[in-house]
Amino acid sequence: EIHATVKSITSRGNQKYSYQIGIEPSGSVPVSFESLLYTNQPLEVEISDQITLPVRFFAPDTTSYFDGARYYRGQHILLLSYYDGDAAVTVTPAQQRFFRYYVNECSRFLRAKAEQYFSPEAASILNSMLLGDRSGIPFALKQNYTDAGVVHLLAISGVHVAILSGALFLLLRLFRVPRRLAVILQMTATIGFVVISGMSGSAMRAGGMILILQ
Repeated sequence: EIHATVKSITSRGNQKYSYQIGIEPSGSVPVSFESLLYTNQPLEVEISDQITLPVRFFAPDTTSYFDGARYYRGQHILLLSYYDGDAAVTVTPAQQRFFRYYVNECSRFLRAKAEQYFSPEAASILNSMLLGDRSGIPFALKQNYTDAGVVHLLAISGVHVAILSGALFLLLRLFRVPRRLAVILQMTATIGFVVISGMSGSAMRAGGMILILQ
């Protein structure tokens, strides 16, 4: 049994859900660390809530195509965990919601809209390239990108930030928006995209350079 704080919530569809949690030291867990919790049913929780439940830990898969351990370490996740839904979950609502809660709510709204208006495969690609969420991409589709040598396109990078930021600026200027206002809107959108997409290192570096150059 573990005691943890919910840090993010991701619905993957097909009755599969994942939650990034910060596990606190307890009798069965001597140290604190972050884990990605998988379940086959949604938990009635929100960001910053405290939860107590039994889980099974397992290590990320590593193949010749994908170094799972390295990928999750980049997200500060050491182990994955699974809750089978048999035992009860104790939830203690957070007394105060933080910034990350509202960012996650925005991401969930955009993810739901993508799934509403696009096919499952198209929505999973869109969520990956705009929100940094690759959890919904079918394995076969991810394998096709890997075989083609373009799997990096599915991860948020500085290229994504530069293209979207530059395209927005050109579009604003095309509609004769004054340069100063166009720059302000571009900077605001760039910061918003970096935050919504998960604030990866490459995205933050690219966003910072764009703000400096402008």
